[in-house]
Amino acid sequence: MQKPYELPRATPESQGISSQAIRSFLAGIADNKLELHGLMLVRHGHVVAEGWWTPYQADRQHIAYSLTKSLSSMAIGFAVEEGLLSVEDAVLDYFPEEATEEVKANMGGLKIRHLLTMSTGHTNDTARFDMFQSWLSDHVTPKVGDRADRNWIKGFFEQPIDREPGTFFLYNSGASHMLSALVQRVSGLDLPDYLMPRLFEPLGIERPAWDAAPDGEATGGWGARLKTGDWARFGQMLLDKGMFNGKRIISAEWIEQATAKQVDNINHGDVVTGSGTDWQQGYGYQFWQCRHGAYRGDGAFGQYCVVLPEQDAVIAINSFVQDMQLVMDMMWEHLLPAMLPHALPENKAELADLREKLGSLVLVERAAQPRPLFAEGTIRYEVEPNVDGVTELSLTFGGEVTTLMWSDAAGAHRLDSGHQEWYYGNELAYEATASRATWLSSDMLVFDICRVFTPYHDEVICTFSGSRITIAYKHFDFITRHGELAGERLSI
Repeated sequence: MQKPYELPRATPESQGISSQAIRSFLAGIADNKLELHGLMLVRHGHVVAEGWWTPYQADRQHIAYSLTKSLSSMAIGFAVEEGLLSVEDAVLDYFPEEATEEVKANMGGLKIRHLLTMSTGHTNDTARFDMFQSWLSDHVTPKVGDRADRNWIKGFFEQPIDREPGTFFLYNSGASHMLSALVQRVSGLDLPDYLMPRLFEPLGIERPAWDAAPDGEATGGWGARLKTGDWARFGQMLLDKGMFNGKRIISAEWIEQATAKQVDNINHGDVVTGSGTDWQQGYGYQFWQCRHGAYRGDGAFGQYCVVLPEQDAVIAINSFVQDMQLVMDMMWEHLLPAMLPHALPENKAELADLREKLGSLVLVERAAQPRPLFAEGTIRYEVEPNVDGVTELSLTFGGEVTTLMWSDAAGAHRLDSGHQEWYYGNELAYEATASRATWLSSDMLVFDICRVFTPYHDEVICTFSGSRITIAYKHFDFITRHGELAGERLSI
């Protein structure tokens, strides 16, 4: 792939927004304790602000969760343009092997349009989430349906439809996955392979990592991993009605249909996304309508690609937040009113302050204390019986790295953490991990652990009292888990 086209950079003032307004947005995010990982603000086709909260970085892909759905929408759009299918086609026509009399009676009226607009008639999401618990390796595995053989397509068609398709909005990640299955069925390519020459390469996006179903098709409702800047490019293409860098990527007609209100969703409320006014403005083809004439794709825990046509702006964010509406509120409060139709006088002082802030963002700030005298060499502990089955752990204190090791039924595990600095090079729960160890006091050591391609992180607080150690830990995921270990020091 040729060197990707870079969106041009400019000062905020030259594009009609003050540096101070962006600084106020960042302050609002901090004041509300909202955990952002990456931010890119584009105005008039120019990047006017960008920043990443260490240990997250500009060149790392970040899982998109349901923001993946907007890519599935584009894939269907390409397939429509290529004559491979129509949004008015019956879904079952493409899966004749599933068309039993029972399935035809239940799903015969289901069209591709209904998958796109989350109006399949289901009253429960057809996706499921299995939680795997293991100390510092907790993770969630999504699936579609309830079949023991893990056949997601059959699992989808087995779910009963309770309402007439097209009459009832229900957020349904299983329906989005069926869009991916459709693309693969008509093109012979999985979603990332299909989108590479059509979308990703023209936008200068390297091939995304992508989750897959057990039978091989890429997940359509979650699982893509792109950089924050990739979403800014995608949003700019949407803003320009399918154009990017002077080239037509996809038809303006499809962009207009996909991002317009196709169905009403006033009934929607979701504990993951955070219900609120920006989740009740209507739904398009895998895109949410927003207030202020905006629209967006989004994913769990605050993955956003927000397009503001009236302001000629795009906001791309990766994050870990529980209250996604509050992030939107911060945009409307601080950024929206500051987007003026004309350039502003340059303000060197405010610009310097903004750039200093954007260049020094940190996920978790800790007031570090000196390492206590007892923290030398390796200290081993026998762990009391616990729900995670951890039997033994040790701490090794080096000059730059503190190593935590533990044993459970799965074997021995190791985590290296930088001393007050982030150390990259670990893997937990099959994810690349950055970790940092900080002494908060002479008897308390905290590990901040981030799976840097995901929003997930863990906090491990070790408290020392003589020969005894107590470890409190929190895992932040679809299910936030709290736990505690305790143990006694083993003789050397």
